[in-house]
This record gives sequence, structure tokens and C-alpha cells, in this order.
Amino acid sequence: MFKQKTRGFSLMGVILITVLLASATAVIMSYVIRQSKQINQSVGGDYARSIAEMGVNMAQEHLQSDDDWSNNVGDLWTDKNVAGGALNVSITAARWDWCLVRSEATYGEESYVLTCDINLPVASEVLLTHAMNSYVYKDDDDDDGNDSKVIRDVTLRNTGINPDFPTVTINAMVVDWDGYTDQRIKKVSINPPDDDDDDDGNLWSGEADKGTVLALSPALSINTANVKVLSTLKFKRNIETTAYRLAFRTSDGSTVNLRVKFGTGSQASGIQSSKTEAYLDGNNKMLKNVRLTNSGSTAVSVIQMLFKWSSDQGEKVTKVVLRGKTVWAEFGPNPVGAQSSDYALDIKDVGLAAGESVTVNEIDFNSDISQKIVTMNLAFTDGSIASFNIWSPVGIVQSDYLKVVTSNARVNSKKIEGLTLQDLSSTVNISVTKMFVSWSPADSNKVKKIKLDNDTVWSGTASNGAVCDMDDTTLAAGHAAYDLDYIEFNSSSGLSSYAVTVNFIMGDATTKSVYFTPLP
Repeated sequence: MFKQKTRGFSLMGVILITVLLASATAVIMSYVIRQSKQINQSVGGDYARSIAEMGVNMAQEHLQSDDDWSNNVGDLWTDKNVAGGALNVSITAARWDWCLVRSEATYGEESYVLTCDINLPVASEVLLTHAMNSYVYKDDDDDDGNDSKVIRDVTLRNTGINPDFPTVTINAMVVDWDGYTDQRIKKVSINPPDDDDDDDGNLWSGEADKGTVLALSPALSINTANVKVLSTLKFKRNIETTAYRLAFRTSDGSTVNLRVKFGTGSQASGIQSSKTEAYLDGNNKMLKNVRLTNSGSTAVSVIQMLFKWSSDQGEKVTKVVLRGKTVWAEFGPNPVGAQSSDYALDIKDVGLAAGESVTVNEIDFNSDISQKIVTMNLAFTDGSIASFNIWSPVGIVQSDYLKVVTSNARVNSKKIEGLTLQDLSSTVNISVTKMFVSWSPADSNKVKKIKLDNDTVWSGTASNGAVCDMDDTTLAAGHAAYDLDYIEFNSSSGLSSYAVTVNFIMGDATTKSVYFTPLP
């Protein structure tokens, strides 16, 4: 009896141990399967991410041969087989030198989405400032009519960002334009504008169709300490309503692309700015809450912003936020790096609908700007430019501090000479941004050139009372009087009998007017 019970307990023990072993085996197998799945997911995710990164690189390679990216929006590849996975790459937004790429990759059951900006490479780190400084010149002196056939003052700078290119050599350029199949480029010059049609200072002359490679002779060498100005790009026909693209080819085989568009300038005329709610923050390094309003009847598009400030001591702008989004920062789009006063920033384009108001939320600087007079220029797609004062030290009205002495004004041939300008403030610089001259009796004479402090600050053709949008000129606090060297007219007829009024528009948009009769 006892022996039978012992055998029964032994059997039950064997069964219990077998059950325990089976349960342990199931747990272990479940753990191994779960771990294996996690490992496979991790590997699959890594593969998917790598394929997505490959998609971005492929998009960059695809765009390398194209110097205008604006027409690339849409799918580049759909369900493309790459490294055992599926790849979908599309461009969701683009302009001529920037685009937003979306790369989605799937590997097995894992997927990865990568979205990033791509900027058109700037050859050898050469920065070109153009729309803010270039202008259409009325070519009055040509014998083929009073047409706007010349682009003036395309400025080329070597930013020095890339230490491998302390000096950049530009040996050729290509000019392209919209429409006008019978248009031709005739001349590229580095000389200041003059009245004759000689070839002194020419880099290229002839007659070439769009897309032609123009070999520049001599080549332009630009180091970090200088700038070069293409003072004249002369064309066969009127250029005022045409978009132009310039491509500068460097000796290292790379290309700098530049778009210049000129028009009759309707977009800027409808833009208004308000600084009534603007304030400084962040140790006076952030200017916030500048308002812009499109009071016009049509939508506009801002493509560039340029900031200038008085008493420049090396301050730089580092970021611009508009409508809650960063449209430019030190990382681009263009140029790269913190920028000094009077540098054009190629922002991510910003559209304003008719009647819309937006906020420039933040303009960041690397130094205190509380004692600076800050102006903002906006460039639009039709080539027009709007300029606004967006910050002035409290209590300063610039026109109140401008002293103009007219007692020595005199006529010398076709010029009015002898005026002087001075800043009466002992602490804050002021600036002159525009001038307009009117005279009586009114006639068909025209202002041709204005020279201030030994610099030509404006040239062109301005009728009686027309505004001359001159190079902004700072009058330093505590400085001696500056010579307004001359105001030149295209004819001396009647000049000595004029009653003249000169109006100075200051950096804060206030105006000072002086009246005089020049001595013959």
C-alpha cells in the first residue's frame, strides 16, 4: 500500500516539473521573439532614416544643374526602389534659390519622414547685394532715344565666410531675361557712370543674346577687404518691366546666381509701416513689434529686407521674424552669417494680401541699438522698394537737428554749389535718405546728379519736384559741416535766376526744407 502511494507522488512530481519547464520555455520564447521584433524594428527604422537622407541628397544632386528652382514644386520620385526600401521625394515649396524638400522612406514595416530646407549654393561664398543698390538709369545721352536701358551699381562682395577663398576671381558672366527675344546685352563696365560712351573700364562689350557666356577681361578679383561694383550693364532695349538673371562664373568652376527685377514700382506704393508699438527687448538687442500694412488693392510679395543704422560701430543683424516665422537668420537663406548695416537679406518670400497687416515680430542684433536710428528697406517682386524708419532714440526728430547753410550757394555752369549740412546733435547721428529739388520759374530743366561729401549719392533724371532716392548718407554727431558739393542740372539756362527749394528727407521720414536764390 505504501509503495503504491510513493509511485503516485513521483508521477505527480514529474508532471508538475514538466508543466513548469514548458511554462518557462514559453516565457523565454516570447521574450526572444519580442526582443527580435524590437531589434528588427530598430534596424528597419535606421534603414528607413538612411533612405530618407539619401532622398534629400538625391534631390540636391537633381537640382545642381538648375539655376532657377522656382518651377520644381511637386513630386520628384514616387515609390522609387532604393536600398531595398521605397522612397517618395517631393518639393513642397520653392523659389529660384531655395526649396523645401520632403523625403519619405519605407523599409519593411518601418517608415521615416525627413523635411528640410535646401539653398542654392553660393559659389566661393561671394555675396551680391543688388535690388537695394541697383537701379535703372535713364540713358538720356544716347542718340537712340530716352529709354531705360542701363542697370547701375551691381555690388559684389566677398563675405570671407569660407577661409579657403580669401580671394575670389570672377572671369565670366551669363545674362538671362524674361521675354524680349530681340533684346541684347551690349556692355559691362566697372567705371562710374559718365557722360560719354567710351570703352574705358569695360569688362565686356559687343552685342549678345541671353544665355551667352561673356568672358570678362580683365577678370574681377575680390578679396575680403574690398568690393567691386559693376557700374553699367547696358542693353539694346528698354528693361524696366523685365526680370533679369545674372550668373557669375568663378575660376574654381562654381557659379553665383543673382536675380534682378525692375518695374514701374507699384507694389511699394501701397505699403505702410508703423513703429508706434515697437519696443526694445533682450538688453536692447531685439527690436520687436513693427507693423506693416498693405493698403493697396492688390497682393504684394516681399523678397528682400535691408536694415541700416546710424553711427555704425560694427553692429550686425542676426535674425528676422515676420508673421511668427523666421524669414532670415545667420544660417540663411542668403547671405549666411550675421550681416552689417546696409546689406540686403534674401528672405524667404512673404506675401501680403490687399488690406492685410502683419507684424515684424523680431529683428535681432548682436549689440545694443537703443541709440541708433534704424531704417528698414523692403524690396518687392516688381522691383520697387519701400523705406521706413523703424526706430529712433526717444526724443530725437532728425529734421530738427539738420542745419543747412545756404548763404554761400552759387551757380557754376550747370551746378548749384556751396551748400553745407551739419548735425546739431552732440550724441546721435542723423541721416539723409532722399532729396527733391523744386525751382521757380518752372521749366523743363532736370536734376542730373547730386554729390555730397565728395561722393555721388544720386544720378539720373529728375524733373521739378521729383524725389531723388539717394544713397543714404550719415551726418555724424559732433562732426564739422559736410559739403553738399553740387546739385547738377542738364542745362545752365535760367539757373542763375531760379528761386530754389531743396527738401531733405531724413532717416526717420521727417523733412527739412530750405529756400534760396543762388548767386550767379
